[in-house]
Amino acid sequence: MEFVPLLPTLHMLGEGPSWSPAEAALWFVDIPALRIHRVDWATRAAESWAMPSEPGSLAPIGDGTVVVALRDGFHHFDPSTRRLQPVALPGHDTRALRFNDGRCDPAGRFWAGSMDTTRAGPNGALWCLDRGRLVAGPGGVTISNGLAFSLDGRWMHHADSAAREIYRYAYDPATGAVGERSVWFRCPEGCGAPDGASFDAEGFYWIAMYGGACLLRIAPDGVVDRRMAVPAACPTMVGFAGPDLDTMVVTTSRHGRPADELAALPLSGAVLVADAGVRGVAEAPYRAPPPPAA
Repeated sequence: MEFVPLLPTLHMLGEGPSWSPAEAALWFVDIPALRIHRVDWATRAAESWAMPSEPGSLAPIGDGTVVVALRDGFHHFDPSTRRLQPVALPGHDTRALRFNDGRCDPAGRFWAGSMDTTRAGPNGALWCLDRGRLVAGPGGVTISNGLAFSLDGRWMHHADSAAREIYRYAYDPATGAVGERSVWFRCPEGCGAPDGASFDAEGFYWIAMYGGACLLRIAPDGVVDRRMAVPAACPTMVGFAGPDLDTMVVTTSRHGRPADELAALPLSGAVLVADAGVRGVAEAPYRAPPPPAA
């Protein structure tokens, strides 16, 4: 299996690849470049838009618009008008905290986690945008990552990159209620820190290992099933795209990396694709609130 670039361009720190079946397009963000991107899957035509602060993650809505988690909170963005509208802001200290990894649950709630950019401690938390309503989730995380929901929706998985641990919470997809946290997986030495993740159609959890130049495929019982090399030291998230969800997509980073590493791994910063021999899982678009009555 060989990874190849989806696009000829490199990005500073690509993140959050999100497939939009309604648009037949792939969305992703470049966090330090303050941009969000959309790629038409058939033509590979790419568009991008500047954001006023770091876009940590986004979720397609299915009508050509997206909900995006910026440094201060959740916003709605319409590319056709370039209008960015705040939806819900948690009021956290944006001097130290910003939003990072996120994705929708099976019912279309958009979950995103914050991170402490100063690395002062576990001051970040998970937040849920449920039809425009902001709901506080579990806290006590330094660098929120690895959000993914099991195929039956009964388990929410979440990683703290700083702690190098992946947690599991019992989850009620009907209500969005979250249970107690338990440590599901501790990352072994020598494979980097856990970053963005996705489930495949066989119920295995894939996670990008930042600094480890690899992906891990973890079985439901928390045992590593496969370790896959990536031609970039810092893969940031793994997902699946295409009409049949049979193309693996891995975003990567070159931001702040040493020159010798970038020379040895020139695809660092690329959006990489490959046939991994496994399909992904269709994810719900964000379920936006109905428009106000006229």
